[in-house]
Amino acid sequence: MSACTAGLGTLSAYQLIQGNHPDGTRNPDYPVLLDVDNLIDYMILHIYACAEDWPHHNWYGARSRTDLSQGWRFFVWDQEIVMDFVFRNRINVNNENSPAYVFNALRENPEFRLRFADHIYRQLFNGGPLSNEGARRIWSARADEIDRAIVGESARWGDFRMDVPDIYSSPAELYTREDHWLPEKQKVLDEYIPESHRLAMERFRSANLYPAIDPPIVQINGIEQYGGHVSSGDIMTLINPNETGAMYYTLDGTDPHIPNEQVTVTSQTLVTEDMAKKVWVPTQDIGTDWRGANEPYDDTDWNDGRFIREVGNGGVGYERSSGYESYITHNVESEMFGQQLACYIRIPFNVSQTSLDSFNYMTLRVRYDDGFMAYLNGTPIASANAQTTPVWNAGATAGHNDNAAIALENFNCSAYLGHLQVGQNVLAIHGMNVNLSSSDFLISVELVAGEDTGQGYVSPSALLYADPIIVTQPIQLKTRVWDNGQWSALSEVWFTPIN
Repeated sequence: MSACTAGLGTLSAYQLIQGNHPDGTRNPDYPVLLDVDNLIDYMILHIYACAEDWPHHNWYGARSRTDLSQGWRFFVWDQEIVMDFVFRNRINVNNENSPAYVFNALRENPEFRLRFADHIYRQLFNGGPLSNEGARRIWSARADEIDRAIVGESARWGDFRMDVPDIYSSPAELYTREDHWLPEKQKVLDEYIPESHRLAMERFRSANLYPAIDPPIVQINGIEQYGGHVSSGDIMTLINPNETGAMYYTLDGTDPHIPNEQVTVTSQTLVTEDMAKKVWVPTQDIGTDWRGANEPYDDTDWNDGRFIREVGNGGVGYERSSGYESYITHNVESEMFGQQLACYIRIPFNVSQTSLDSFNYMTLRVRYDDGFMAYLNGTPIASANAQTTPVWNAGATAGHNDNAAIALENFNCSAYLGHLQVGQNVLAIHGMNVNLSSSDFLISVELVAGEDTGQGYVSPSALLYADPIIVTQPIQLKTRVWDNGQWSALSEVWFTPIN
């Protein structure tokens, strides 16, 4: 915990917590404090499952006290409040003295983020345990184990129902395996698992824990395949699923990527939270030009004639109880509470040619309650709890926990760097409340862009993919895409030829 508080952003600090020299080799003089791979899988599972009662408690950690220790490992415990169709966003958990605190400190390190992305690809794709097919397979196997026992459960507890108005005076309609368990089981398989996977990937990407670019597609004789037996002489082809980028691979078990100790991150805050902005609470459809698609836009006299405060600095929202006061300079309670779900915000900012030429990443950081859609010069770049194409008065599709709402959540917008322009730009936000009677509302944003060289270099043993590979002997393929200063996650497969 002390190492995490001191910071793990540098490569040397990241390796030190693993008991290594800065180059990644073991230093016997350093204790191994953390099993990084275990922590990554532990966090991926909890974020994917939208765990509720965690990490403020309900977790265990352990390590060996001997010299053979591989560091602290964390164990899933008492996590029954998952898979309940309440898709909680736990991506920014950071409770002190918990595995989440370690995770949050490690997120500052580009090498950890890439390693985290590698695990995401391994677990959530190509039949991995948290891919849709993998999760369905595992969950079905567990459900089948208790299939007959559910009959006994319904006999014992089936007359105690929490979904009727008064369980003590209502007719004794029973829970049964056929009418309740089996439909719910199918609902988890058909609806919950795919949605949990979709949201997990959306959140991982937004938090800069999974790159905007995808790994190479691996094909054997033109058919996608990720490991297993092949025939001797079969042809392995790599396909780049991205519009640009180069594919690098190795066949000797090493990673095409090697770390770079000289991590250089230069950033520029294009939009600060206290930057001047204009706010409008719409009472009718005013079109879409306000999003910045056609500038200049006249926001001095909005078309329905209502007075709206011209804002100076700070967050936009209201608080009828307590919690958001310190984040709100522009109170819109009189316009929104009990009347409107939507609030529009326009923030003009400038970018120089020199800055634009150097940027290779862009991050939108948002405090939000309950949802939003963000536009850069008219193009949607990030959203949370919002419909894909929100109508003019759309509200949030879900609530956002107050403790999470006050944290600046990162949304990776690097894919939209091309929509920045020299001179004036407009960041526009369609803020959304979840219902008219909500006691609070909050939108406060930052937009940061810069140059990050911390993704490392190409390994000397890596090959630039150009031609198909003929498989004549067992091979271990490791491959990534390198594009615009960024590595994709690692695709790692084994092929064994048979005659």
